[in-house]
Amino acid sequence: MKRSTQPLKPIAAHAAALVILLAGATACGTQQQADDASPGIPVTESVHTDRAFERALIDATRDHVLHAMRAHGTPGLNLAMGYRGELIWEAGFGWADVAAAKPMTPETVYHSGSLGKTYTATAIMHLVDRGVIALDDPISQHLPFEVHNPLGDRDVTVHDLLTHRSGLSGGGAKGVWDRPVPLEEALRASYDSDASPLLGGTTPFWIGKVGAQYNYSNPGIATLGLIVQTANPDGLSFSDYVQRHIMDPLGMESSQYPPAQHVDYVRPDIWENMSTGYARMGSAWVPSVPLYFSHYPAGGVVAKPADHIRLLTAMMNGGEYEGYRVLEAETVTEMLTPQYEDPIGPAMTSGLVWRLSDYGTRRWSFDHAGGHMFGWRTEGFAWPELGVTLMVAHNQWSLPDPSPEGGMITSMVEEWIANAPPDIELMAASEEWARKVSYVRGAMYAAMFGMYVGVEGDIPADGLEEAIASTRVQPGWRDDWDPDAFREGVMDISEVGLGYAEVTGFWSSEASRVTEEEARMILQELGGRFPGTGAILFPVESADGGSR
Repeated sequence: MKRSTQPLKPIAAHAAALVILLAGATACGTQQQADDASPGIPVTESVHTDRAFERALIDATRDHVLHAMRAHGTPGLNLAMGYRGELIWEAGFGWADVAAAKPMTPETVYHSGSLGKTYTATAIMHLVDRGVIALDDPISQHLPFEVHNPLGDRDVTVHDLLTHRSGLSGGGAKGVWDRPVPLEEALRASYDSDASPLLGGTTPFWIGKVGAQYNYSNPGIATLGLIVQTANPDGLSFSDYVQRHIMDPLGMESSQYPPAQHVDYVRPDIWENMSTGYARMGSAWVPSVPLYFSHYPAGGVVAKPADHIRLLTAMMNGGEYEGYRVLEAETVTEMLTPQYEDPIGPAMTSGLVWRLSDYGTRRWSFDHAGGHMFGWRTEGFAWPELGVTLMVAHNQWSLPDPSPEGGMITSMVEEWIANAPPDIELMAASEEWARKVSYVRGAMYAAMFGMYVGVEGDIPADGLEEAIASTRVQPGWRDDWDPDAFREGVMDISEVGLGYAEVTGFWSSEASRVTEEEARMILQELGGRFPGTGAILFPVESADGGSR
């Protein structure tokens, strides 16, 4: 069932943000935290749902975040989570500024790093939708200077840059300590150079032929930003184009893509909520010295996590969010379709800028991560089939090697939602429904020994009766246990037979005391999935929705 994406109306008892210390405190109606759960770590959160399924996901994630922060000495972390098109949770953990004892909150603003590339790609595809540029256009057609790969074999196209297949090297976004020169000037200088500044200037600027291989390139994405700036018919700078056509209409009130993450370029209301970034080196949190990217369209967004959820939700919804269409549905499909067969990592391929994992499966996701050296790391994920969006930002880039807390959290959420019982509303526990639920329990109990384990013969009567007598309903769960109905389910299906044809045909036969539709619904209430283990008890559904 598709959920509304109307503007959020916080639920009274659950939506008020508050700061707590996790020494046995309670937040937003959530369960009381364990006494040993990181005492002294401040948590500020807003929970925007009272649905049990979503609250369980939130509670599990909150506990895991604290574990990850404890394990890796994270000073601060904030996140936002969406489910079925709605924002359900925002939270800040730890400290936005350690020295000032300033807590991290949902409103705290992160430095995006390469996560910002998704906005550059969106701006380019917005111009494609407007008919201003085409993916197969040579990039020189839209730049104030010529660009040619000296290693051949053809012109670099817009599509080549979006898929990191131009032949350009990484480039490091050309970090500088002072405010950068204008984008065009910075890129001209880079293209006039034979070398990238990485590894002390020993890396060639061009490292392969056009289209020959995937090589993640910051100057390539920055070049797309310059194309947005020079080609757009509105006469806007790159930053203003993103603001006008993406961030503002999506309602991203705390987001900006400035030419530099500097007080002179960032709105005051955003600047005052900026976190301090840290390079953790052992026991020491060392603040990041302000660093600016000359190639800033490769990763210069400042935002709060809940804002990025809006872009992820729009991408999951065919390019539309709350009535605003940022991209055409066909454009979104192309961006989220693998462009090449060769992977960029385990089970990972490349769309148009977006990373795609497990494509074509129930768990498939699109995402992009980022990092601002050496102080912030970010991850924005969406799982379309699972209905979840997640944005995690932490103000730590540890040295000598980055710590993995962001990835730990996204992996945990994927595992939880992929393996959770189906998200369905339970029927009222009337006496009649409890009888049917217990009947299906009994029939399934008997059938699964034969169908799933291969045990021959009926369940011994004394063992069955002992099991029934010892069954208890979990505290706090729906009281839907009927021992007589359970026994009837075991007996009825056993009398029909426990072979494949007998079991799969049982539910539609006169021998069953529930309909096949009721049995399928009850199986989901009991935690079954389609497809899933319990599905072997039913006829295989054909492509047209019928059974065979």
